[in-house]
Amino acid sequence: TMRTALRTATPMAGSLMIASIQWVLYTILVFTTGALSSINAAGLAWFAVAGILTPGLFMAFFYIGVQRIGAARAATIKSAAPVYAVICATLFLGERPSVLQFFGIASVVAGVLTIVSQSGSGTRPEANPADADPRSAERPRTPVKTSRGRKFDIIFPLLAGVCTGLAAVLYKFGFARLNSPLLAAWVGATEALLILPLIALLFPKPDRYRIGARRAWLWVILAGLATAGAIYCRVLSIALGDVSIVFTLIQTSPLFVVIISAVFLREMERVTRQVVFGAVLTVAGGIVVSVF
Repeated sequence: TMRTALRTATPMAGSLMIASIQWVLYTILVFTTGALSSINAAGLAWFAVAGILTPGLFMAFFYIGVQRIGAARAATIKSAAPVYAVICATLFLGERPSVLQFFGIASVVAGVLTIVSQSGSGTRPEANPADADPRSAERPRTPVKTSRGRKFDIIFPLLAGVCTGLAAVLYKFGFARLNSPLLAAWVGATEALLILPLIALLFPKPDRYRIGARRAWLWVILAGLATAGAIYCRVLSIALGDVSIVFTLIQTSPLFVVIISAVFLREMERVTRQVVFGAVLTVAGGIVVSVF
């Protein structure tokens, strides 16, 4: 949904709209369920630190990556996150991944490297959503269309993976002091509303808050609803299970993204065999880690 919206919308506009939708939904739930009655300063502090990374910085980095290299590639590259999560969980939470889990992590890394090796070629014209918009000829072009720019663009989903991987461990610390996934999601959405406008100042004015076509609003709203559900399920699963297992299982999402992109986004991005192979490696690694 966001890949479609980003044909005429900017990543910062989409991120801010999604954060707003999340905040409204979570705020309603927080006040109707009485979740605030259990709040304490120690847990809130951990949630605040984690929220800066996810969803705040994560959304900005990930949607910039989706716009520049496509949904299928960005989703798979972002899935290097389990590597960071497992390392942090081992160092700081005392979790002990098995040998098979490390093989699964290696498979995830191999899948990401497969995608990166193609994304760096700079041969995908679909990487820029403005090209899919017939009105884009009237807009100023940015330097990201060059081969060098495309090689650099993979850093955005990689940074998104770093943010969400580290945040998973921080949330786990928070749940040890305040076991409320709903409050964790609400704090993160609140911080995203504060952080994203500041990040937007780093971009030229035309790249900040443009939505463009009216139909883009519908896609952004759908993305916001889906993301709100996804983030709550993620923090809930982290609260209930080991970070090294639960978080890697979450990263099987590239398989679904690749399938949906191949069916519905054929006009905007090309899903090659290399992309499919990279996604399969990533998903297979996630299954190994979650099962064993």
